[in-house]
Amino acid sequence: MKAVWVIILAAASALAAPAPAPAPEAAPEANPEPAPGGYGNYGKYGSYGSYPVPPGGYKDYGHYKE
Repeated sequence: MKAVWVIILAAASALAAPAPAPAPEAAPEANPEPAPGGYGNYGKYGSYGSYPVPPGGYKDYGHYKE
């Protein structure tokens, strides 16, 4: 009878053990090749302020008045 309990406990512990997690797949490379011009993936005149500074710098036109 003791052998039956040993088999039952072994089976129960094998079922209760968590299965090993599968290996994560390799994530794709975030930015494999930036766009030419050194502005990341937004292109030479893309978004997020990648426009070049105008010749002579930025001009301060003051605040708009109504």
